Amino acid sequence: MDPRRVPRSFKASRPPAVPADTLRAVMLWPLFILSRLVGCSEQLPGTSSSASSAEVAEVDSGMPRKRFRAAADAADEDEALWRRRSTLRSNCRRRLRISTDYSGVDTPKWCFDAVDPFLAEYFEIEPGIATFTRSCDYGIVQSQVLACIGKSDGSCSHQNILDRLPRTAQGLIQAARPDPDADLQARVDAHAYIEGWLFENRKWVFYPSAVADCVVHEQPCYCHPVMGVDVLDGDRPLLGNVAGVTCKAWSSEGHREGDGHESAIYNAVWLAERKALAECGCEDFAAFECTALYPVERKLVEPLSDTHVCFYIRTNPVWLGIPSVRHRVLGWALSKKTMKWVGPTTQEECELEFHECFSREVGCGGSIFFCQDPAARWQIY
Repeated sequence: MDPRRVPRSFKASRPPAVPADTLRAVMLWPLFILSRLVGCSEQLPGTSSSASSAEVAEVDSGMPRKRFRAAADAADEDEALWRRRSTLRSNCRRRLRISTDYSGVDTPKWCFDAVDPFLAEYFEIEPGIATFTRSCDYGIVQSQVLACIGKSDGSCSHQNILDRLPRTAQGLIQAARPDPDADLQARVDAHAYIEGWLFENRKWVFYPSAVADCVVHEQPCYCHPVMGVDVLDGDRPLLGNVAGVTCKAWSSEGHREGDGHESAIYNAVWLAERKALAECGCEDFAAFECTALYPVERKLVEPLSDTHVCFYIRTNPVWLGIPSVRHRVLGWALSKKTMKWVGPTTQEECELEFHECFSREVGCGGSIFFCQDPAARWQIY
């Protein structure tokens, strides 16, 4: 398949709804998730235990349809589209509290900042939909950028994902680390042992009130968005984590060492933490992105199958109308304890629906990123 062309089955006839390049590139994924996600009665009171797709359509009957008619043509005004928009508005009005790992320069935060005014006006709700409570990245440049972000908005920034673990757990991981000069199979076995140990002991290794040193506030700060939130409150914010898990192990830069690469340890920590927080009702969803070579079935879907509903898609910015070729996998895991997925039920349907909603032909060149003025970019998008 030519990566410069959108697959025929993915082409969409509608023009982009939001003229913002950062939104087009990154924010489509969370919007897709939030428009198909409702609370689950097992954890949240006041929700019908047999919520059907028809009932979901009534989740926010106060939403004015006239707003939609201004942004979409009459052909889009069908019940499925109405349900998705209604669910998205309900979740936006409920608010989100999000932490990020492998944060880089915290792109999810920038994208929510870009889309927040649009969603607030579009849905006639108060702005401030998402609050980013904490970032985490041990890269030198990344840490400096995240510290500046934290000083501007008050969010926390941590440097090492291992710092939030108890000292005993940190010591065992350090003792079990393989020698860097060990052969590949020996490193794979050592990392598998560490991952197995983390999952077996997750109930005490990971806990909602975990703290770690914060480079912004120069003191130990809470790691998880759940702190200060009553998890039994049916109107509480949605609690989530977004991560750009390390792709080095699966790329040529890391010699495609896979599970033998050192980053396997940090991936295991992030994964076991998601499972532990979901089991105690303290995290509703997790979203991630990585290289298309990442073995998502084995590294995400299978380990979380009993606690989460997991889906993923493979996409490329050029398929979304962005003049950049970069094959990626985007995935999400939704806690079965607190949330109910009302979207596509199979992997293939999910990927097809995402691209039917958001795929666009590329109508510009790479100069749009650096050479075009904002008015020209606005017109193109």
